Amino acid sequence: MSFVMRPAPEQASDVPLLQWLEVLRDLRHIPDTSPDQVLARVQREIKGLAPTARRRLTELAARQAPPAPAPCSARCWSGKPIKKALPSCGLPLIP
Repeated sequence: MSFVMRPAPEQASDVPLLQWLEVLRDLRHIPDTSPDQVLARVQREIKGLAPTARRRLTELAARQAPPAPAPCSARCWSGKPIKKALPSCGLPLIP
């Protein structure tokens, strides 16, 4: 497991929100539970947040990982445009 240095939170109130983002990032590596159980718990916690805290969580998440480009039918999983009926990269098409 590698560790990435992240900038310090701007506010002390961001720490719990950043911890939930870390849980989601390490979803598959949490012992004694399944990813489905973890997601259910995170969902309950996020539903219990005030709307302002949910917006802040979204802001923090957007800063940590920019959104991936939306898949389209003209691209394969590698993100390369498809020039023929089958992708030349050998990866499956996005459904």
